[in-house]
Amino acid sequence: MTQKLEELSRSIQKLGILEPLLIRPLPSGDYELVAGERRLRASQMAGLTEVPVVVRDIDDITTYQVRLVENLQREDLNPLEETEGILELLAIQMQITQEEVSSHLNRMRNVCDRYKQENSELRHNVMSQPQTKIIEELFASLGRMSWESFVKNRLPLLNLPADVLEVLRSGNLEYTKARAIARLQNEDTRKQLLEDAKVLNLSLSEIKRKIQEIESAAQSESSEQTESASVKDWSLD
Repeated sequence: MTQKLEELSRSIQKLGILEPLLIRPLPSGDYELVAGERRLRASQMAGLTEVPVVVRDIDDITTYQVRLVENLQREDLNPLEETEGILELLAIQMQITQEEVSSHLNRMRNVCDRYKQENSELRHNVMSQPQTKIIEELFASLGRMSWESFVKNRLPLLNLPADVLEVLRSGNLEYTKARAIARLQNEDTRKQLLEDAKVLNLSLSEIKRKIQEIESAAQSESSEQTESASVKDWSLD
């Protein structure tokens, strides 16, 4: 984050601020920064005492939405933060809870998968709803992924074990690796592999191979225990 800020600061020193900051007037007579926090911090680092601004009289909800959108445009945003931010923004725009947003997204995907080749009434009803339009427009404006990709690859992140979520939130592990490691049921084994993946920078294929080795070892141990129990039962007869 600091490196990106320094790069932006050097760019501002050379070219100036290309996009004005957005502020809004407050009842007290002061002004509140709505969008452009990174540009402001970089400008301060560059030694600027004045910055170009656009003043708009906007309400609290709109201000919050603008800040969410700006946050979602950050390059250093990790997948979990991005997922939570998109759900929060959709919940505000659709005026429903984040759980209801997730349910609607899953319903959209199920209907599209089931009726992909059919012009069914159910598919038409779901895909023509105002809430669906809001979702489609948001993903189009963000330009990062489709809503289908979001449902398939990002929503499942929210159901990962707490230790995996903690690593994801720190930004120290790619979400594809985190999802693979989450398969492990044993918490101690999972935590150890999470640590190894971070420290050794294991690739996804290496992680999958280690998971297979762990699962094979667990199955062998289980089979040995079953055979041992069978021998004991037989000897008792």
